[in-house]
Amino acid sequence: MREMERSLSLVREVVEDLIQRHEVREKVAENMVGFLWEEIVGPAVARIARPTQVRDGILYVKVKSPQWAQELSYMKVQVLENVRERIPTLHVEDVRFTPAWTSPEEFVEEEVSPLPPWPKEEELEAMVLNPSERYTIEAVVQTLSEPEMRERLRRTMEREFKSRRWRLLHGWQECTRCGSLFFGAGERCDFCHMEAGGP
Repeated sequence: MREMERSLSLVREVVEDLIQRHEVREKVAENMVGFLWEEIVGPAVARIARPTQVRDGILYVKVKSPQWAQELSYMKVQVLENVRERIPTLHVEDVRFTPAWTSPEEFVEEEVSPLPPWPKEEELEAMVLNPSERYTIEAVVQTLSEPEMRERLRRTMEREFKSRRWRLLHGWQECTRCGSLFFGAGERCDFCHMEAGGP
C-alpha cells in the first residue's frame, strides 16, 4: 500500500511539473506577440499601437486614439494571420483595439505617448538573469527534442524574463488575481477588475 502511495505521489508530481511547464510555454507564446509586434504589424502601426494581453483567445491592443482604433479594426484579419504565421503555438481567435484615452479631452500631442513603457533592446541586453530564472528556462527547454527549437525557446524565455523584470521596475504591476502584468493603478488588471464586478 505504501509503495502504491509513493507511486501515485510520484505520478502527481510529474503531472504537476508537466502542467507547470506547459503553462510557462503558453505564457512565453503570449509574450512573443510583444517581442514580434513590429514584425507583425509593421513599424508605422507599432508606433501607435501596442499589445497588452492575450486572454481567452483574444489579443488586446491599446491604440493612441479612438480614430486609430477604428482604423486598425479593418486590419484585424491581417493581424490575426500574421500572429498565427509567426507564433503558431499561440491560440488567438480575435483582436480588439481599444483607445489609450477614454475621452477626447484626454488627447495629448503626438510626441507624448500614453502607451505603457516598453524596454528597448539595449536595456534588455544589459539585464542579467538570476539563477532561479535560468533554472526555470533550462527545465522548460529540455522538454524539446530538437536543438534548434530548444535554442529558440531559450532565447525567447530569456527575453520574457528580462522584459517582465524591466516592466516591474518601470511602473507595471502584477495582477493579484491572474498574475499577468498591467500598467496602471490598483491591484488587478482591467479584465480581472471587470470580472470581479468593478465599475
